[in-house]
Amino acid sequence: MLDGTRFVAKHLEKALADEWMAHYQYWIGSILVNDRYENVVAQFVEHAGQEYDHATEIGAWLLKNAPRDGRVPTSLDELLRGPHHCGYKEPVMNDPKSLVHDSIQGEACAIRFYSELITAIDGKEYYGGNLPDMLEWILKDEKTHMSDLQKLLKTL
Repeated sequence: MLDGTRFVAKHLEKALADEWMAHYQYWIGSILVNDRYENVVAQFVEHAGQEYDHATEIGAWLLKNAPRDGRVPTSLDELLRGPHHCGYKEPVMNDPKSLVHDSIQGEACAIRFYSELITAIDGKEYYGGNLPDMLEWILKDEKTHMSDLQKLLKTL
C-alpha cells in the first residue's frame, strides 16, 4: 500500500504546483484584461478561487496522507520551479482571446491529468479514503471551467 500512496503523492505534489499556477494564471489574467471585458474578469476571478480550493484540498491530503518522504513545498520558488504536469504559460499580452485560449489549454491538460490519475487508482485502496472523491470533484470543476471558457471565447 505504501508504494501506491507514494505513486499518488508524487502525482499530487505536481498537481499542487499546477493548481497554484492555474490560480495565479487566472488571477493575473483578471488584472491584465481591460475592464470593458467584465465577463472575462468575472470568469477568471471565479476560476482563480476554485483553483485555490483545489490546491488547498490537495495540500491537505498530502499533509495528512503522504508517506514521510512526501511533502508539500514550503516556498513559492520551490513550488513554481519544482515538478509539475501542466505548468504555467506566461501571458504575452492582455488580449482577452489569447488569455482565454491559454486557459483552455491549461484546463485541457488538467482534465487529461486527473482522468489518467483516477483511472490509475481505480479499485485500489490508498491512505485517505476521500482521494477518489477529491479527484472526481476537481475533475468535474476542470471540465466546468473548460466549458465556461469555450462559451466565453465565442463571445469575444
